Amino acid sequence: CCIRTRLLFRLRSRERLPWRTSKLGDSISEKLTYSERQLQRIITNATGMSFSQNIQNQKMQRAASLLTDSDMSISAICEQVGYPSQNNFRKMFARHFGVTPSEYRKQQAMPGSF
Repeated sequence: CCIRTRLLFRLRSRERLPWRTSKLGDSISEKLTYSERQLQRIITNATGMSFSQNIQNQKMQRAASLLTDSDMSISAICEQVGYPSQNNFRKMFARHFGVTPSEYRKQQAMPGSF
């Protein structure tokens, strides 16, 4: 119960999870003493998204934050949030936000873009 509550809190609060993980593996489910399938159901019921969708969402939110609040290069941000391929990162970012990472950064830097 306590472990389940902590996991759901971390997912809801967007607290840092293992971003390089896109699946619930045996190691995660063993640590939480639930089967992988049980964890999938718990996470989906609590958040409306699968584990991998939650991780993807957190990666995109972190990337957006870094684009807005830092002068890191897009390639450095890509690596920071766990994407080995810049092309894949750009596609996923554009799918999530509707603009490329560079366009997003420009929009956020423009006065009155809120």
